[in-house]
Amino acid sequence: MKIIFQTKKDKKLKQVFDKEWSKMGTKHFGRPSGRWKPKKFVFKAVEADELIGYVEGSVLHGVGKVEELIVAKKYRGKGAGTALIKKAEKYIKKHGGWKVILTTGKDWGERRFYRKLGYKTIAYLKNHYLGCDFVMLEKRLQ
Repeated sequence: MKIIFQTKKDKKLKQVFDKEWSKMGTKHFGRPSGRWKPKKFVFKAVEADELIGYVEGSVLHGVGKVEELIVAKKYRGKGAGTALIKKAEKYIKKHGGWKVILTTGKDWGERRFYRKLGYKTIAYLKNHYLGCDFVMLEKRLQ
């Protein structure tokens, strides 16, 4: 056996993957799960042509994931982050999502921000990115 670095999927690789995943999806989920291709999104907040911040994430089989939320320092605490998260949640729900997950630093102030928006800690990720402790948060959408 050889292990070969693959820079992109070729047709044969995709065919094998689709065939095998179809079998495994049924085994694991009790029904075919289809192709695992997330629906990605990016929303940005602007004011007077100035970029204030953005949120980026995806929705996959009922689970929304916020990958990044960035708000410029001078606009923090003024509602931009909340508006961006609410927009992401609305998009996730519209596209079949029933919950949202995200990660943030365990001791970061952003964790309090997410808790105020209804997110609950579901996992601790010790020694995670760059050796720092993180937490995974979840919010069930109504």
